[in-house]
Amino acid sequence: MSALLETVFFKDCSNWSVAHLLESQFNYNKEYELVKIGEFLTRNKHRIDIKDGVEYKRVTIRMNNNGIALRDKVIGKDIGTKKQFLIKKGQFLLSKIDARNGAFGLATDEVNGAIITADFFAYEIDINKIEPYFLVLMTTTKQFQKFAQGASSGTTGRQRIDEKKFLDVKIPLPSLEIQKEIVEAYQSKVDLANRQELEAKEKEKEIEEYLYRELGIEVEDNNKEKLLDFVFFKSIDRWDTSFLLDSNQIKSKHQLIPIASIINTFMKDLDNHSLRIDTQKFPNDTFRYIGMEHMEKETGKLLSLKEVKGKEIKSQTVRLPKNFFLYGKLRPYLN
Repeated sequence: MSALLETVFFKDCSNWSVAHLLESQFNYNKEYELVKIGEFLTRNKHRIDIKDGVEYKRVTIRMNNNGIALRDKVIGKDIGTKKQFLIKKGQFLLSKIDARNGAFGLATDEVNGAIITADFFAYEIDINKIEPYFLVLMTTTKQFQKFAQGASSGTTGRQRIDEKKFLDVKIPLPSLEIQKEIVEAYQSKVDLANRQELEAKEKEKEIEEYLYRELGIEVEDNNKEKLLDFVFFKSIDRWDTSFLLDSNQIKSKHQLIPIASIINTFMKDLDNHSLRIDTQKFPNDTFRYIGMEHMEKETGKLLSLKEVKGKEIKSQTVRLPKNFFLYGKLRPYLN
């Protein structure tokens, strides 16, 4: 629901940017105090001069809140920017350019003592005010990413975060005890989700093995090297080696038949009409459109179904009747 009028107290006007003022606060539980980020983050400015004969670690801050990782190790003579900043474990890092895309994270043991350019910010965290992992948890929220976007400006693709605007953002800050409880509860749910995902994969494996047993399919060991392979002449439909070898990977106690023999119609509906349709001839009509990007690999699950105008569809298209079997001929290795 959009508000017709928003009121901001003068004492909270850190700058005159309307977008920043409207987007720099959480809709939150009122029992928690709102605290500026700048009250528990202090900029790290440990500048060093890069020396040619010294090896340095460099970091990468992954977007979408995927944390910080070691990028590489480089000898100083191969580093162009000779003025850089030294970071240490436990500091909060963000990318000036990609903060709006969730490029935040905590420095780990792996990157302790690494260097960063002026395109990154590193902050000491006041652990007497905020639990570091609670801060990380806050940065994963969509609301926090909106703050980062509101605090960024510049040309498209090169928008940089304004540090002052960022540090002026207020977040709800419960007591340290409650922060730790929230982090522990969140982590326990993540651990449960990971266990359930592992169990689901094990169950999928059991189901596959059950099907193989029932169908009498012998599973080939693809890692096992074979010096010689035999193919029966009666089974030869094509002469290319890769097809001949792949077609014999399925071995079953039951008769094998071509898929073509169980297909009633191909690229035609049950009334023998072509399924092909040129959407460009219907530029203003609305179509429910499935592209490769809308299908989940391995499972075939439909991720989304877009409604688009005919003129927006650039690919060749076909109508898909109910109960027809759909497969992607582009990138078939995605299954």
